[in-house]
Amino acid sequence: MSFLRGVGLVIIGTIFFLGLIFAGLLYTGQSSLGYENLKGEVGNILLDNVVRDQQFAEGFNGTILYLQDYCKTHSSYSFRSDISDSNIDVSCGSIRAGKQAIIDEVVNESLGQIYYQKYDCEFVDCLSQDKPLYLVSEEFKGYLMNKFYFALLGLIVLSILMFFLVEHKTNYFLISGILIIVSSLPFLALKSIFFFMEDYLYGISSIFLLTSHSIFLGLLVIGIIFLIVGIVWKLIGVGFKISAFFSRHKDDEADEEDDKDEKETFSKKEVKEIVNEEIS
Repeated sequence: MSFLRGVGLVIIGTIFFLGLIFAGLLYTGQSSLGYENLKGEVGNILLDNVVRDQQFAEGFNGTILYLQDYCKTHSSYSFRSDISDSNIDVSCGSIRAGKQAIIDEVVNESLGQIYYQKYDCEFVDCLSQDKPLYLVSEEFKGYLMNKFYFALLGLIVLSILMFFLVEHKTNYFLISGILIIVSSLPFLALKSIFFFMEDYLYGISSIFLLTSHSIFLGLLVIGIIFLIVGIVWKLIGVGFKISAFFSRHKDDEADEEDDKDEKETFSKKEVKEIVNEEIS
C-alpha cells in the first residue's frame, strides 16, 4: 500500500508540476495582452525596426519628408491601413515631432481598432481562416483567461489528491512548495528562449511574454510561503509530541534515584526518535 501511495504521489506530482507551467504560460499570455502593454510594446518594435533596418529606415525617412511637405497646406494626413483595414489619421503635429510621435499616433489609432475588433471565430478557427490579428485582440485575451481558469481548477484537484497521498501531511506543503518554486524558474528566462529569431520576429513573440518575470516572482513567492508553512507545521508537530512525551513521564520523577540515569537515557532516545519521525 505504501509503495502504491508513493507511485501515485510521483505521478500526480509530475502532472501537477507540468500543470503549473501550463497555467503559468496561459496567465502570462493573457496578462501580457493588456491594451496598455500592447500599445507600448508594438510602438517599440516598430521604432526598433526603423533604427535597425537600413532600407526600411531610408524609406521611412523619405516618407517623413513627404509628409512634412504635405503638412504645409494640411492639418493631418489620412491613409488606409491594410493591417487594420481602416482609415488612419495622423496629425501634422505628430508628423513635425518626428518618428516616435508618428509611430505612437499610428499605433494608438490602429491598435485600438484591431484590439477591440469582434471576431466570429475562436482560436483554432481564426487561425485556419487566416486571421492572425485575433492573437492580439481582447477576445483572445479572454480566451486565454478562460483556459487558465480550467487549468487552475485542475491544479486544485491535483493538489487535493497530493494531500491525501502524502503519508505525513506536513510534507504536503514542503513538496508543493518545491514544485511551485521549480516551476517558476522557466519563466525567469522565458524571453531568452526566442533569442535565435530575427529581431523583428523576436519582438513579436516577446509581446506574449511581457509579464513572464512577474509570473516568475508570483510563483516564487507562493512556493516560499508553502515551504514556510510546511516547516512551521513540522516544528509545531515536534513541539507538541515532545510536550506530550514529558507530560506522560512527569509522574515518574518521584521514582528511586537508582533508576534516574536509565530513565534520562531512555527519554533522550525517545525524544530523538520523535524529532526524526517528524523530519522524515
